[in-house]
Amino acid sequence: MTRWITGWTLAALAWVSTAGAVERVRLDTADAATLATLDGVEPDEAERIVALRTQRGGITTVEALRVLGFDEPTLDALREGTEVGLDLGGSTGTAFS
Repeated sequence: MTRWITGWTLAALAWVSTAGAVERVRLDTADAATLATLDGVEPDEAERIVALRTQRGGITTVEALRVLGFDEPTLDALREGTEVGLDLGGSTGTAFS
């Protein structure tokens, strides 16, 4: 009986730890529809993010979005909900903005 409870408890803990994980959106690759799911980003703003990314050849930080007029609370929310991949001289790496 103890084994079953221990196994069940471990399975429940594993489920809780993965269920509570927040998936971050890649700011440098996400499409407008995905970007529009972020807190504080309206569909037209998501389109502007994609346009800015295309114009500049990418976005490496959330700070780059200041030119689009995002306020500080929205930028803070974006820092929490996004990640930006950086090219580190041929190797891959991820920086969380």
